[in-house]
Amino acid sequence: MGLFLAVNLQAAAQNSFGLKAGGNLTYLGPTFEEGYGERLGYTLGATGHIELLPGFYLNPEINYTRRAFKFYTPVFLDNTLVGTDLILGLNYLDIPLNLGYGVYTEEEEGPDMFLLFYGGPQFNFLLSQNNRFKAANSSNSVTVDLDEFEEIRNTDVGFNFGVSVGFNQWLFDLRYYFAFTSLFEFDIDADRMTSVSIGLSYRFVLR
Repeated sequence: MGLFLAVNLQAAAQNSFGLKAGGNLTYLGPTFEEGYGERLGYTLGATGHIELLPGFYLNPEINYTRRAFKFYTPVFLDNTLVGTDLILGLNYLDIPLNLGYGVYTEEEEGPDMFLLFYGGPQFNFLLSQNNRFKAANSSNSVTVDLDEFEEIRNTDVGFNFGVSVGFNQWLFDLRYYFAFTSLFEFDIDADRMTSVSIGLSYRFVLR
């Protein structure tokens, strides 16, 4: 940590921290599986860019992320859900630790531009579950009180990579994430959490 702070103080360019918000499309498996449906979620958090060497950045984040999955007749989780579609809502604390290479340009009479390509590990900690189901023959979702499914892992580790494009103090981000292990305690390779996300950050640049 002391080394990072020393490098940060000596850096001349785009060290920053910011607030971010965005959306994600999450599904299970290396490919889309017939038994699952992708669902939309969102992310709120904070991000930073620390120049370690000229052009090379550490990009740590801490995020609250809502992810959702749809399961068709999910009897493997609860055999009382036969004939229903389950929408599983999972709320996570995510900590991505990315490293990337960035290019920063500053124009006297034009916008500041920032382009960053990055990748790195991400650690996910399950905070809570919020689940609902609807009967297969019903057009309306019915909210129910479901016990939390113990089969779901409380922690998860994966890898993400993406690209960020900055325009003055705004930063647009596009990212792909895949987990190393199954979402469930019983390890099935097809049940790995995968998502595509977009985000928008407002950065406070440290000169």
